[in-house]
Amino acid sequence: MFAIYLFVSSQSGISGTQLAYELEVNVKTACSLLRTLRAIADIENTKELLSGYIDIDAAYLGGIDRGNKRGRGSNKQTVLVAQELEKGKYPRQSVYDAI
Repeated sequence: MFAIYLFVSSQSGISGTQLAYELEVNVKTACSLLRTLRAIADIENTKELLSGYIDIDAAYLGGIDRGNKRGRGSNKQTVLVAQELEKGKYPRQSVYDAI
């Protein structure tokens, strides 16, 4: 459960070595766990519209962008994340899309 928390709460992602350090496991084990979590996150299991309280955020993904703008206006890929939350602020379903 702690690995899932680290996976979803890290804004810029988490590496296998960092996850191995946090969980105090072998790097191969951490990388295997990350591959599984990424595969699960990639499954598009939501076909219904989001409703109720929706939390939306955007992130800019890419390598080091030296000398150019940061954030909006940069050459990095923008990813939009929308998440429907239940009463107790628990996520019910999420949608990820590159824009």
